[in-house]
Amino acid sequence: HMNNNSLSGQIPAELSRLPKLVH
Repeated sequence: HMNNNSLSGQIPAELSRLPKLVH
């Protein structure tokens, strides 16, 4: 498990949950 992989997988999940904060 690399840091890049973990971030890439968590980024989309959080984006969908907090579209207002990210966008």
